[in-house]
Amino acid sequence: MYINIHQPLIDRCLLNDKEAQFSLYKLYYRSMYNTSLRIVNDSDDAEDIMQESFLTAFQKLSSYKGEVSFGIWLKRIVVNRSLDYLRKRKVAFEEVSSDLSVYDEEPENEPTFTVEEVKLPSLRCRTAIGPYSPCFCLKDMITKR
Repeated sequence: MYINIHQPLIDRCLLNDKEAQFSLYKLYYRSMYNTSLRIVNDSDDAEDIMQESFLTAFQKLSSYKGEVSFGIWLKRIVVNRSLDYLRKRKVAFEEVSSDLSVYDEEPENEPTFTVEEVKLPSLRCRTAIGPYSPCFCLKDMITKR
């Protein structure tokens, strides 16, 4: 059995001593916050998880058997809550059907345009909007290569 240096505080917490709970919180909050932050990578979420973990720990303190240090027991609660949080946030991915056709060649019915046909709307655009328009001419793009 592990001898916990904070056992007197834990015993007082079992009696719902708020001062003792606050003392345990002050001893462990920073390391538990950092543990959660490393997992969820968000400061606000890590803070929430750490707070909920302490509440859970105080509610289930009677299940703490003293086989490991209180810090390790509490850290396990924080890690589990952090992982649960990530599982709940997990994005569902849908599998793409494998029967989709991929064209190696250009489709037969694809319309074709000459450079002049593409340039004509671009010129109209420049005339309507002015010389500072964001329009690009396909001919300009081809000749710049």
